[in-house]
Amino acid sequence: MGWKIPRLSRRTFLKSAAGGTGLSLLSPIGGVFSKAAGKDPIETETSHSICNFCSSLCNLKITTENRGGRKRIVKLAGNPASTLNRGKLCARGQSGLRQTYDADRIKTPLIRVEGSKRGVYAYPW
Repeated sequence: MGWKIPRLSRRTFLKSAAGGTGLSLLSPIGGVFSKAAGKDPIETETSHSICNFCSSLCNLKITTENRGGRKRIVKLAGNPASTLNRGKLCARGQSGLRQTYDADRIKTPLIRVEGSKRGVYAYPW
C-alpha cells in the first residue's frame, strides 16, 4: 500500500494562482455595489500605539474601521517607521486582535462570594 501524492506542475500552480488573483480583483467591484445599495459608508483610520503583550514593547500600526458609529480594530501591524521592530510584529502581537474581541474574554472583575473558599469566584450579577 503506497502513498498516492498528487504532483503539482508549474503550469497547474500558475493556473490556480491566476484564478485566485482574478477573484481578488472582483472584490473592489463588490464595494461599488454595496455603496449603491445604500449601506453605511466605512471610514478607515490608522493610528499608532505600543504592543503590551510581551516585554519588547514593539511599535504598532493600528487600522480601525468605523461602521455606523461602531469603531472596531481591523488590523494590527508593525510600524514601518520604528527602529525597534522595523515594521515586523511577532505572533503574540498579531494575536492581540483575537484576544481583544474574544467571546470568552472576562470583561468585568470577578467578585468572591462571601463564605466561599479561595479560588471560587462568581460573576457580580
